[in-house]
Amino acid sequence: MHSLDQAKLNYTELVNVAKQTAKLIADGNIVGWFQGRMEFGPRALGARSILADPTRADMKDIVNKWVNIEKIFALCSVSSKRKSFEYLKMSQRVRICFSSIKLGKKSKEVVPAITHTDGTARPQTVDKATNGLYYDLICEFEKIRHVPMLLNTSFNIMGEPIVESPETSD
Repeated sequence: MHSLDQAKLNYTELVNVAKQTAKLIADGNIVGWFQGRMEFGPRALGARSILADPTRADMKDIVNKWVNIEKIFALCSVSSKRKSFEYLKMSQRVRICFSSIKLGKKSKEVVPAITHTDGTARPQTVDKATNGLYYDLICEFEKIRHVPMLLNTSFNIMGEPIVESPETSD
C-alpha cells in the first residue's frame, strides 16, 4: 500500500483478493495484477499482468486500445492446469505462453477475446503450488463465468523498460 499512498491514490484493501478481483473482471473491468517478485521474459506470467474477461468478444479491442498496442498483438490465455484441456488442444501443459495452439470450435465461441484470427491461442497454465493467488483468481472467475481462463497480457510494452515496481520512473 506504500506505493498507493505515495501516489495519493484512493484504494480499498480487499478481504478476498481473488474473489473480489474475479468479480471486477467478470463485470467488464480490466485489472492490473501486480504481485510478488519481478518476472523476466517476453510474456506476462502472473506477477505483472493485465487481465480481462476472455468471454467478451469486444474485450480484445478494448485491451489493445487500453494498452496502446497493435490489433495483431497476441493476447494470451491463462488457465488452471486442472481445467486447461477442456478448452485448449494441447499435448502438454504450458507454463509460459510461447507457442500458439489450435482451439476447438466451442472454445472459439466461448473465449473470443483470446482467439486469434487463425483460430489459435497462446496458452499459459497455472497451478496452485507455483502461483497460488493467481490460480485462486482463475478458479473464482470460473465460479462466475463458468470458464477456467482469463485474458492475460503483459504490463511490459515493447521499447519501454520492464515493469519492476508500481512506482513510475519519471
